[in-house]
Amino acid sequence: YSIEYDINGQCKEVVSVLVKVKNDIDKAIPNIFLPSSTSGNNRFFIPQIRGIDKIRYIRIFDRWAENVYSAIDLLPGDAESGWDGTFNGKEVMPGVYVVMLTYLFNNNGVIRSRSITGDITVIR
Repeated sequence: YSIEYDINGQCKEVVSVLVKVKNDIDKAIPNIFLPSSTSGNNRFFIPQIRGIDKIRYIRIFDRWAENVYSAIDLLPGDAESGWDGTFNGKEVMPGVYVVMLTYLFNNNGVIRSRSITGDITVIR
């Protein structure tokens, strides 16, 4: 950004500042959702984030290490393919679930793979 200013038309000055935006993908992934919400927060999914090309897989586990959700080859931002907070057709209990995912991202024209583990809190 550049700012140009002066005092009554004199002492003209131009100041430039470089602003770098950090693309911290891991912090952009949601960590809480309300499956019964009517305002759009009713599915857990990976949002469309600059740089993510594809989610290779996502797995969600309960506290007993049971796999309650799995999906492969997802597009970021596709809420319809996200987890709705159910397992075997029944609502899961409120609590914290472990999330493991691998995604492909574009790093200056080079496609790379990254795996992360985190958690998601289900509230009801």
